[in-house]
Amino acid sequence: RIFTNSQVVADRLKRFNNLDATPLYPPIADSGRFRNAGEGDEIVAISRIEPHKRQHLLVEAMKYVQTPVRLRLCGQSAVDSYSREMRRTIREHNLDKRITLEDRWINEDEKVERLSTALAVAYLPFDEDSYGYPSLEAAHSRKAVLTTSDAGGTLELVQNGRNGFVLPPDPEAIAAAMDGLYADRAKARDMGVANHARLGELGVDWSTVVTALTS
Repeated sequence: RIFTNSQVVADRLKRFNNLDATPLYPPIADSGRFRNAGEGDEIVAISRIEPHKRQHLLVEAMKYVQTPVRLRLCGQSAVDSYSREMRRTIREHNLDKRITLEDRWINEDEKVERLSTALAVAYLPFDEDSYGYPSLEAAHSRKAVLTTSDAGGTLELVQNGRNGFVLPPDPEAIAAAMDGLYADRAKARDMGVANHARLGELGVDWSTVVTALTS
């Protein structure tokens, strides 16, 4: 038997190697540490700050928002030029009071705190090979996820309009979704609850993994 971490990878294995595989979604080691402390005013994105994670789309989106929604980007970057370019955009458009860029390693306790009060979580990778741990951490924190139509495996978790938004990789479209969540906190909360329920639908838990690997 062959297992993959997503249907996207299973499809690649079939296309390039003509091998059949079954998706087996990897859980988080300690999901119980995540919590929801209400919907604040920040869209939070916690992951490596890299070009293929496309945090710049979120920075660009902040030029178009119409509400007081804020953005917090957290994570270490191995590409200094990428962070510098985003900081330049922030300065040029006077967004320094609306965007927080923490270009450093975020420890687990900090991650839990930032996610607990987030309005929603954003994760916009290009052709990700799985749902991505940021999306999974958002689900355990009962937060909606903003992602894009070309995000790969992330689309196996996020269902547009139910537990998040699947958007074109366009800053104005992303801005509109940010504004919508800011204006309707009840909808943001309901989407977060649905995101947590989605984990059960996909079998993202250790019992499912152990049973599949040992049966």
